Amino acid sequence: MQFCDTCHDLFQQLATQHRILLLGRAATTLFGFESPPTDYEIWLEPSTSPAAWTRLLNNYVHHFVYAQFRDPITSAILDLRAAIHCVETLGRLRISGLDVPLLIFRTANEFNHDEFDHVWEQATPLSQHLRVPSLIHLFLNKINTGTPADYQDLIYLEQKVKAHLASRLPFCDEAEATLLLQRYIDPESLRHARANPHPAVRQLAYCHLQKFAQDGDPFSADILHDWDSPL
Repeated sequence: MQFCDTCHDLFQQLATQHRILLLGRAATTLFGFESPPTDYEIWLEPSTSPAAWTRLLNNYVHHFVYAQFRDPITSAILDLRAAIHCVETLGRLRISGLDVPLLIFRTANEFNHDEFDHVWEQATPLSQHLRVPSLIHLFLNKINTGTPADYQDLIYLEQKVKAHLASRLPFCDEAEATLLLQRYIDPESLRHARANPHPAVRQLAYCHLQKFAQDGDPFSADILHDWDSPL
């Protein structure tokens, strides 16, 4: 087999047989973010165990002459046994030796590994086995990563999510509202549901605001105070 040394080649080869979700800065640019990626992140569908998943990945990586497994925190080079342990404990591996670094997740940030199918079903296809997650799922993946570069993406995606909620909550039905508010809720977005013609949607938003207010959020209390006033 001819050796290749690009990150794109590796995950394109993986995508011939296995489902992959594109994450990180590369995915954020598909939602309009203009800063180009300096590395790549992908979520490779989980298999039955961390060991099986790592061995499957190793079957592809060993064809790339300079590619090496590395610990995503310490950057230490890992043999297969250490790589399996890393996946068991951290849920991810970094691969060096390509044109740009590649971070591969078995368990993506803010998700369990068994949520892959759910995220995949709501993702947008880029090719047969490669998709980009929905806006909300990509945003959730950025929460709590703790890196300065991710913070820029997080702020951008949060603004996009809030804009989407503001555009949909005044008009959507209960099923869509429930889906929209399943993983991310903020009081400012809930305010837009006041104008929704469906009582169930207004009640859903109202209940969420009540919970925020009970937890001491003054902004939610202000929205509730004005809820029944003319729009």
